[in-house]
Amino acid sequence: MTNIDNSDLLENDLALAEEESGMLPPLANVQDPGSGFNRLLNNTFGLSPLIPDSLERMLQSLVILEYYGLLVGTPGSDAYLVGRPNKDDTLLTRQGKDILLAVDPAAENPGLGEIDTLVGDLDIFEVFATDDASSIVEPDSRRWQDKFILGDAKQPYYLGSGAKDYASILDFDPELDLIQLHGRPENYLLSESEGNTGIYWYQEGEPELIAILSDVSDLSLNRDYFQFAEDTSEIEPTTTEIEQLGSPGVDLSVGIASDDAGGIYLTGPSEDSFWVTKYNNDGEQQWLEQPPSTGNIDTDSLGNVYVGGGLGDIEISKYNSDGVLQWTQFLGTFSLDNSFNLEVDDAGNVYLVGYTLDDLGGENAGDLTAGSMPIVSTDAWIAKYDTDGNQQWVKQFGSNNYDEAFAIVTDRDSNVYTSGWTLGDLGGENTGVYDVWVAKNDANGDQQWIDQFGTSDYDWSWDAAVDGEDNLYLTGWTLGDLGGENAGSYDGWVAKYNPDGDRQWIKQFGTEGDDTARSIDFDEQGNFYLTGSTDADFGGENAGSYDTWVAKYDSNGNQQWKQQFGTSGTDNPFELVVDNTGEVLVTGFTEGSLGS
Repeated sequence: MTNIDNSDLLENDLALAEEESGMLPPLANVQDPGSGFNRLLNNTFGLSPLIPDSLERMLQSLVILEYYGLLVGTPGSDAYLVGRPNKDDTLLTRQGKDILLAVDPAAENPGLGEIDTLVGDLDIFEVFATDDASSIVEPDSRRWQDKFILGDAKQPYYLGSGAKDYASILDFDPELDLIQLHGRPENYLLSESEGNTGIYWYQEGEPELIAILSDVSDLSLNRDYFQFAEDTSEIEPTTTEIEQLGSPGVDLSVGIASDDAGGIYLTGPSEDSFWVTKYNNDGEQQWLEQPPSTGNIDTDSLGNVYVGGGLGDIEISKYNSDGVLQWTQFLGTFSLDNSFNLEVDDAGNVYLVGYTLDDLGGENAGDLTAGSMPIVSTDAWIAKYDTDGNQQWVKQFGSNNYDEAFAIVTDRDSNVYTSGWTLGDLGGENTGVYDVWVAKNDANGDQQWIDQFGTSDYDWSWDAAVDGEDNLYLTGWTLGDLGGENAGSYDGWVAKYNPDGDRQWIKQFGTEGDDTARSIDFDEQGNFYLTGSTDADFGGENAGSYDTWVAKYDSNGNQQWKQQFGTSGTDNPFELVVDNTGEVLVTGFTEGSLGS
């Protein structure tokens, strides 16, 4: 089927949608992002349609949106921003090449009864721009390719309730963005009304609305911006050296650890739960458990495994090597408290890191206001537990703006190194937008030093590691010239500090495409290994979309080798670890047949 001119089809569905939801989709006009996003805020959780200028900094962090249940992406390329099963979701992604999926693909009828709102390129610094000279301004206006998932190889989404379930895509750009559909072009109809386009599934009987594209017209189902999912179940794996596991839904492996006996532990979220599993050195699964939450994983010298994380409150759990739960502890305030990473030191103490909107381990340092009303901001925090789950201390620190922590590692003396990003002056003067910060705390939680660095653009820190001499290494991504000239878009970087906080060097690397560095670890010879993603040729020929790359460097940052692998879909790593035999283990997720 092709485009149809009868706008009554879409007009009738828009009217029904207005009656069912109380608002006429699409919610925003992408030609007027401030006005459109104000309407989105108002319709989502009742905020005034006129956002005061004094709320600019609060909304720029988008933490308040997370607090109200909206799902918000990072300023980088989000491989997947996934919605909640059987819920009306609002997915907001920002800079970078993002993939948005608001339904549960494992459901019998994905999207049934859901009305989901998808925004691919929310420029918060444009939406909330003010005349205040101190406002943060993004250096350059960029355009990014986003992908909206409306079907897979097995079935289309949003069927069964007519105009009572659909995806409302507010900022689809046919010159850049992609929409993934099930089936073939002849299974669909396009209809226009008042400059909006409706996408209809049509085989027999009445066409059924599955999506509304705001302020877009003159589309064709035969153009490249519509992609039709192929069945990859019969495709041979890229390599037999990769173990692939999963369910019919979305499964992400976000953490990996190993023990001295050769055990390998993985953890991550599935569509509606969290999981942790153990494999032996031959790749045979030993056990699988479901912790309350997870963000990362580590082991101690006795083979116990610790998982922790949380979005809202923080949970940490300890399992023995047989998968038997030893204890679970919870940490949080009445506000929003998130944890992204954890580390176990040589004595079996466990450290977590994240951010809070409240007073989790001290008084919040933020002093932002809306008129005369104070507005809280995020602070970074570190928490320490002993091996029996007893809390030893919680330390909180931050600037008067927004500060978040992602990386954590300990040295031989149980000093704790953490790193993340800041919009304020945390360890120095802010150089532009997101700056990197890095701090050292002793075993008692007392801060020894803190440093801040960045460019006039976006700079992000993801992971940290220490070598045998307690030198600290950081890695992340940048859109600027952080350790060399930017190669084109997102570049990776790695930096070395001595134990006293003096930076020894920083190096930047990348292609003309989108390249990020995600995780770092050391072997016993002092070499370090990095892994990340690329949509270009960064260690081999790109297989399609995002590939994974792995590289080895000596202690001075000289590259020894680099490899790239992937499928025609997205293949993104989350973490890398080097075991006690020198084997390099990487975990992540794939859209294709990457392993056996």
